[in-house]
Amino acid sequence: LLDYVAVDYPQCVQDGTVLDQSEYDEQLEFSQQVHTLLEQLPAHSTQANLLSQTEQLVALIQDKRPGPEVSALAHQLRWHIIHAYNVEVAPKRPPNLHMAAELYQTQCAACHGLQGQGDGPAGANLDPTPSNFHDRQRMDQHSIYGLYSTITLGVQGTAMASFRTLSEDERWALAFYVSALADDAADLARGAELWRSGVDKTRFTDLASIATATASEIRAAHGDDGVRMPAYLRSQSQVVMSSSELPLALGARLLRESLAAYQRGQMQAAQTL
Repeated sequence: LLDYVAVDYPQCVQDGTVLDQSEYDEQLEFSQQVHTLLEQLPAHSTQANLLSQTEQLVALIQDKRPGPEVSALAHQLRWHIIHAYNVEVAPKRPPNLHMAAELYQTQCAACHGLQGQGDGPAGANLDPTPSNFHDRQRMDQHSIYGLYSTITLGVQGTAMASFRTLSEDERWALAFYVSALADDAADLARGAELWRSGVDKTRFTDLASIATATASEIRAAHGDDGVRMPAYLRSQSQVVMSSSELPLALGARLLRESLAAYQRGQMQAAQTL
C-alpha cells in the first residue's frame, strides 16, 4: 500500500489541486488502511512511532501536499516497517526467468497483455486499468520487492488479486521478469560491460541490493549509466551470487536448480543452468 501511495499520489495532485478525484480518494484510503494494518501488527518498540508517521502521511494527503513530500514519507515509512519487523526483501536464490516467462503468459497476460503493455482483453474494462510494464517513468518508481509484494498480496479495491497460490520462487521470478520487460538490448549490453569492468560493483553484492533499489533512486545518485548495471543484473541475477560463492557451492546450487527445472519439464532452462 505504501509503495502504491509513493508511486501514484504525485500523479493525481499538482500544486494543491486534485487532477483525478477517484485516484486521490484511493490514495487517501490506502494511507488510512496502512494505519489500520499497523495497529494489527504484533507489539513492537517502534510501533507508536510508526503509527505517528502514518498519521502524518494521512494528514499530508488530506492537505494535498506536493507529490515528492508524500512519496518521501511513504518510502521512509515502508523501510521503517521492513526493518522493525524483519521483512524478507529478496529471493533466496536467483529467479528462474524462463519459468517466469511461461508463468506470465498463463497468469498475467490476460489482463496485462502478451507483451506487458496493459492491453490484455480481460483488462479492457477494468478501473484502474492494468499496469503497463513498459511505462518507464512509472516502473522506475517501483523496486522489484514492491512488485513482489503486489503479486503476493494483491491490491485491495482493484482487480489485482493475490497470487499466494504460486510458490515464493515463482512470485519472485515474476517480479524480476516484469521489472525487466521495458529494458532494451543496448542498455543490457552496456550494463554487462559495466559489470565486467567492475565499475561500482560493490553497490550490488547480493540479491537484496538488486531487489530493493528503484531506478529513479539510482539515477538520481549515479546518472543514466548507473541504471544500466542493475538493468543487466535483473536479467542475469545469478552473476551476483556467483561472484560471492565458492566454486563448489556454485556448482552444487546450479545442479540442484537444473534438476528442479528438468523435473518441471523445462528442458531449455535445465540445460542453461
